[in-house]
Amino acid sequence: LIEMVLLLNCVLLFCMLINSAPGEQYLQKMLYKHSFYQPRLALPDGRVPFWEIQKDAIASSEMLRLVPSVRGMSGAAWNTKPMVESSYWSVEITFRIHGQGRFGGDGMAFWYTAFKGQKGPVFGSNDYWNGLGIFFDTYDNDGQASVNDNPYVMAVINDGTKSFDHANDGRSMARGGCQLNYRNRHGPTKAKIEYKQNKLIVGITDGLSFYSPYQDCIILDNVQLPPNGFFGLSAATGGVADDHDVLSFVVFGLILDTAEKKGDLPDAEREQLKAKFEDMKKQFEAEKEQFQKEHPDEKPSESDDEEQFEQEEREDATERIVRQLFEGQAKVILAVTRFEQTLDSVAKRQEAIQSYLSSGGAVKPHATGDVVGGDTFNRQEVMQVMDFVRSATAILREQQSVLQQIMSNVNSLEHKIRIACAQGNQPVANREPAHSTGLEEIKRELEKIHLLQRTQQLPRIPPQEIRECLSLTHLCVVIAVQSIIVIIVIFFRSRGDKQKFY
Repeated sequence: LIEMVLLLNCVLLFCMLINSAPGEQYLQKMLYKHSFYQPRLALPDGRVPFWEIQKDAIASSEMLRLVPSVRGMSGAAWNTKPMVESSYWSVEITFRIHGQGRFGGDGMAFWYTAFKGQKGPVFGSNDYWNGLGIFFDTYDNDGQASVNDNPYVMAVINDGTKSFDHANDGRSMARGGCQLNYRNRHGPTKAKIEYKQNKLIVGITDGLSFYSPYQDCIILDNVQLPPNGFFGLSAATGGVADDHDVLSFVVFGLILDTAEKKGDLPDAEREQLKAKFEDMKKQFEAEKEQFQKEHPDEKPSESDDEEQFEQEEREDATERIVRQLFEGQAKVILAVTRFEQTLDSVAKRQEAIQSYLSSGGAVKPHATGDVVGGDTFNRQEVMQVMDFVRSATAILREQQSVLQQIMSNVNSLEHKIRIACAQGNQPVANREPAHSTGLEEIKRELEKIHLLQRTQQLPRIPPQEIRECLSLTHLCVVIAVQSIIVIIVIFFRSRGDKQKFY
């Protein structure tokens, strides 16, 4: 029996597949004249392109606030261009309705009507409209709080002769609806309203995430809407108030796909594009030959460029990052190499000047007031050497003062250590003989350095004479010795401070 049932189901499924015909396919085309979205939703003066802002609505670069959370206010926004691009369309709305109170009010409406709406009692727009209204009702006007049927989404189609039933929240006029909580959600809520082949489909997200899927809310057949209508949005507040914000409003025109095969082009258009391509190719070749004639020395390697381009196209993100790092390092190494070459040339030039000065070259004043030294350097070079010598002399004097200060600090430190040892009723030699010996050695070394500084002090030179500058090796030795001495002094000072507490 089970096998017979399975066989019968397979036969029915096969018959359905044979008799079913493929449905009509529609292409979506985004219509910017009917849309607005972030990040440049509004112009600096507050206007939204192709839209008319009414009453209390406020537009910014990030959103359109139809009505703020103030009681008794209303606002609307209407598209100034009629929907003439397509008879069928799809609209995606991203919005937020949020407030401080437990209950919200009043709600928001999406409109597609034959004429632009005006201020009125139906969610901020006029009554007796001709077209479609999708209402996001957040306030319970019928007084059935026990039922708790709000927030609610409903679709109302009017031919311009009916008045909205406020007493019953419009439920008597609704063609369809669903209950879904879209107020004070974690993220924005999305609504998708699609109209094609006289069928209306409304989908809503739960607002828990920006990527939440659409849930079918309203599906209506045999829906007749006026052609070339206007899109609109409106909202209103009453005794309770919420902020009604629209983050984006995107309209897509649904165009029937009549192409026999996707990607095919008509023969005339294909021939036209082919001829245009050939003309551009010939023009490029002519310009290339002209460039080679004007620049015969430049010979571009097309094969290398194409190979490098193909290699870059095949590499992934990690390989691209590594390649860029290596290229950056190569550029840094090249820059350092050039800098070293420049320094070498400067050092050689300085050595040549020093050798010339040491050989007894005289600097004679020129008739025009310039200073010329032989045939190899001029006055500017001599002035540079003199400036360097002056700066070296200043550095030596500064080093000498620092060494003198270190000597005085060491002497005072040794004196404090001796006093501390004497107060502890123990001779200095027995307390820390290694410290005393170390301090004596440091003192002798510092005295030698100080004596060496005095003996090697540069003689005072008249302004007209040129003296040799301090070499880089001597300067580095002095700085190294100074650094070692400072480290030793800091070490023994810390040891001396600790010794006071024992």
